Amino acid sequence: MQEQVEKAKQLELIHDVHEMRSRGFSTRATAEALGASKSTVSRALQVDPSRIPARASRDALDVAAALVRELTPIVGVTLPNAAPAAKPSEVVTFDVMREALTTVKGDYAVLQRRAREAGDLEERQRIINATVELGRRVDAIDPRDQPAQLAMTKELREMHAAMRDLTDAA
Repeated sequence: MQEQVEKAKQLELIHDVHEMRSRGFSTRATAEALGASKSTVSRALQVDPSRIPARASRDALDVAAALVRELTPIVGVTLPNAAPAAKPSEVVTFDVMREALTTVKGDYAVLQRRAREAGDLEERQRIINATVELGRRVDAIDPRDQPAQLAMTKELREMHAAMRDLTDAA
């Protein structure tokens, strides 16, 4: 609140400086009349007058200053110490599961390309169907169900390990 009162006083000074300068007063005369330093007046003149909000009345400033003086300090709130999370967050677990799915889909893409190059259209279609079905199974897992995500991640990693021999073969 005190900060807002100070800002209002600064705006009032800026208004006064611009008004006096527009009436032909020098920087020195303006500073003397307002009880400010010449550098303060010079800084006030650097403010674009079109960006200055409407002038607050002197009475409003006095009331605001009195209000600040009368307010009792607000007692701070002490928060309990937060214990570190015992398990990974749901978001991280979900992202790890999705990344494991991407890895397995990459394995399927290698197998699909090999089936296409071999001219085995039935095998290629079987791999496409398996890829789509696996994606649907992963998509069906609730993003807030961490145990299901962990189980699916384990299954996906096992699938990747099993397919590694197939995909690494040249």
